[in-house]
Amino acid sequence: MATNAIKFFNNSDTSLIAAHSSSVCLWTFDVDKRNIYKEKFNLGNLKREFTCITLNEDDSLAYTGTRTGDVVFFDMKNKRYNYASQMKLKNGIKCLSYIGKTQNTDLG
Repeated sequence: MATNAIKFFNNSDTSLIAAHSSSVCLWTFDVDKRNIYKEKFNLGNLKREFTCITLNEDDSLAYTGTRTGDVVFFDMKNKRYNYASQMKLKNGIKCLSYIGKTQNTDLG
């Protein structure tokens, strides 16, 4: 399982989200117990190769770019995917950037 991108949470020093080749995982660090916990997100029937990832300002939504050119949205509370965008970029998505307050996501 190759890791294509990671993003630390905006509001936590002990959590990050990782976009792997075919999965998305939440990693949480327990500093007191010196443990690392991994939770895989429920993708249902969705099959994608994830290339990049970003979070909104309150860490409630994750946006992942895919090699097929769509954006997949994840609900951070339930650890599962919400939906995939209808729009697809021809050459895939290589990077994402969340622009706060306007709730826009730049694609590249």
